[in-house]
Amino acid sequence: MPIDQLKVLRKQANFSQEYLGGELEISQSTYNKKENGIIPFSLEEIKELKTILNLDNRQIINIFLD
Repeated sequence: MPIDQLKVLRKQANFSQEYLGGELEISQSTYNKKENGIIPFSLEEIKELKTILNLDNRQIINIFLD
């Protein structure tokens, strides 16, 4: 499950990039760059996404550490 799986999970949850960017206190443009692997997510952002998207530890490892 590479980083692009995050996009699939976001869409399944019916969240926009703008919404998740707002939750992470970053712009939609910055969120887009992070979701597309151009800029890495910070540890705090990953923790927040884990909570918002209800991700388990296996998913976090597969998305962000593979």
